[in-house]
Amino acid sequence: MVKFSGHTMGTPERDLYGAMRLFKELGFDGIEIRCAPDGHIDTSTITLEEIYKIKRWSKDLDLKIACLTPYFRDFVTSAREKELAEMKRVIEIAHELECPNVRALGGFLPAPKGYSASQIWKATVEALRELGAFAQPLGVRLCIETHDDSLTLTAHQVRQMVDDIDMENVGILFDFSWIHWAGEESPEEAVTLCTPKIFHCHCKDWQINRTTGERQVRLMGEGNIPWKRVFRALQEADYAGYLSDEYEKYWHPEELPAPQEGMKKDLEYMQRFWSL
Repeated sequence: MVKFSGHTMGTPERDLYGAMRLFKELGFDGIEIRCAPDGHIDTSTITLEEIYKIKRWSKDLDLKIACLTPYFRDFVTSAREKELAEMKRVIEIAHELECPNVRALGGFLPAPKGYSASQIWKATVEALRELGAFAQPLGVRLCIETHDDSLTLTAHQVRQMVDDIDMENVGILFDFSWIHWAGEESPEEAVTLCTPKIFHCHCKDWQINRTTGERQVRLMGEGNIPWKRVFRALQEADYAGYLSDEYEKYWHPEELPAPQEGMKKDLEYMQRFWSL
């Protein structure tokens, strides 16, 4: 059965415990935690004592930690070894927190001076394969996201990268908003391409201007992303992971209502459709 998680991108003004309490009160099953120096976990400085405290909160609230979401993506330039080490630290923290998923970014574009897109692809595949091998005995899965400014914007691209890596615990973070923005694949085609490697899903709505490519944030069901078709395709594919409300309050603080209002409406929209 599908589960629902709240993303701490939606709660920039609350500490992690406050976000967890809110998500539990709203009815989410789990939490996705943004990992950054200004996020809810700074994986470069967090102590073992703090990790154990978060684990206790999770158990006390009965709120699962669904995914850790870091931003390391440069596996090509001189930053490669540092970025790999940072990702391995995130994987270790996920293991300690009994969190099954870690978000991974499929490299970056545009290519830096002196590197071709094919070189970035090869280096990124090799790095993510190394990270997958590190994560496998720890029981952690890497989820490569469909995202702009990366090599894995479309469903075709992310499936190709996952196939090139060819590891059981390396799959897809299916963010259909970006796939729809790219405009190359329908919901049905994208889900078919990515099944059965979809490990985790991000949900958010935009009003997209097809002439300019401009995106305006909306509550779920109020934009022009065809979420009903996406959910139907995921149901037909027997998806049983998390649908994570990637409420973009961090990036758009003035354009979205407070999370206790907006995330509540998002969750109700997803639950209402999924219960049909």
